[in-house]
Amino acid sequence: IEDYLKGVVPSEMPIGKNEKNLEALKAFAICARTYSLMKLNMNQTEFDLFVDVRDQVYGGSDKEMSLSNRAVDETRGTVLFFDDEPAVTFYHSTCGGETENSNNVFTQKETHYLSGIIDGDPSYCSISPRYKWKETYERKLFLERFINAGIITGNKCELENVEVKSRFKSGRVNELEITVVEDENIQKKYSVFGNNIRTIIRTSDNKSILFSTNFEIMLDGNQIIIHGKGYGHGV
Repeated sequence: IEDYLKGVVPSEMPIGKNEKNLEALKAFAICARTYSLMKLNMNQTEFDLFVDVRDQVYGGSDKEMSLSNRAVDETRGTVLFFDDEPAVTFYHSTCGGETENSNNVFTQKETHYLSGIIDGDPSYCSISPRYKWKETYERKLFLERFINAGIITGNKCELENVEVKSRFKSGRVNELEITVVEDENIQKKYSVFGNNIRTIIRTSDNKSILFSTNFEIMLDGNQIIIHGKGYGHGV
């Protein structure tokens, strides 16, 4: 697991200049080790961890760097516990100003030490390039994402409206409603919820899931424009 973590830490977190990020890298190494242990304890039959954002990005030995290796070595075997069990250590890139309650994103029972909080004023993560972002889609492309996901089942339809129906306290979208007009002018509404929104909409270039669910969305002629904040699930 220590060798594995040496390919995870530099893939998930910036190394920084010189040694200024060492203590942060050590803290992250403990989080990543704890997460790994949690997954190992699930005793899955075929494999334990995905090598991408579904679990932790693993870059292999080619990704290793001396400072991140040192962070792993200096925390060797150190795991975060809560009530005599390995803690749940979800993490993300950029919260966009406020973190999210774990039970609003994941199906596990509510974990009170993973409750949403304000991330400073001004926000500590405002230095991130994903603190604020914008994505633009043609109507047809936007609609295709929902058809491809099996959310919209009509053979021929046009997008009429897209609207945020509810949000969590953090501002992240809980329910997004899509209104389409199908054959014979039949209007239908479809809803998608929570973090699943990111998987369906994705970025306009289709290279990634949508950066976060903390966004405003609007129709502008033939375009759908999303102004968002943050990168990741926020927990």
